[in-house]
Amino acid sequence: TSGRKNFVAMAVVARAPGGPMPCGACRQLLAEYAPGAKVLVADSRALNKIREFPVRKLLPWAFVIP
Repeated sequence: TSGRKNFVAMAVVARAPGGPMPCGACRQLLAEYAPGAKVLVADSRALNKIREFPVRKLLPWAFVIP
């Protein structure tokens, strides 16, 4: 991230029913580097069905040092 922390959105797309969800380690990194971002999730076979999650909903009790 080169020190940047003002990401607006991240996309996770793969061939998986309903789209792949970020793993726990990825969620922690998102909480540290992009706490205000939204995460867009989609199955690569159904790109018209995009699910959206705020990072805070994916990891509501993240360990973050202020």
